[in-house]
Amino acid sequence: MKIKIAVTGAAVVMDMEENEAMKMFQRLSAQLLGIALEADQRNDKAAGQGRAEQGHRPEETVAHAEEAYKYRGFLYVKCPDCGNTYGYCSNEATTHFYCRKCGRKHVFTEPLKPLYLNCECGKYSKYMTNMEAEMFDVECIQCHTPVAVKYNRKKGCYETIRN
Repeated sequence: MKIKIAVTGAAVVMDMEENEAMKMFQRLSAQLLGIALEADQRNDKAAGQGRAEQGHRPEETVAHAEEAYKYRGFLYVKCPDCGNTYGYCSNEATTHFYCRKCGRKHVFTEPLKPLYLNCECGKYSKYMTNMEAEMFDVECIQCHTPVAVKYNRKKGCYETIRN
């Protein structure tokens, strides 16, 4: 994938992997628009220079930037701040979620991964997730039994671990 930055009379083109190109595009877009990415805000807070001290609320991240991804349907999310995980269904397309534990808003600035859940009770569910762990448990929405899932690198999704 290529990233091209151009002005009248000058241009720069960089060739890189798709994932890295998307991250670079997001960072450059955020800088051009004067918007702090969530990771930058966490780093600023750690250094004692949070956006809240500058008159901005911490949840004002990339909410209006074009690089936010939209999702609807079943989502299984992990709060990057407090680590709380939960599943929910969004009937409307959304670019963010609010953590149920700490209340922080988190914008989907990276693509979510598909998660396919096949419970022994017969219930099949498909989620989109921001999880990064290799393996974890997801509670079945029908029988509430924990179902173990593992990331399949070849398919680029989480799948139920079969015995």
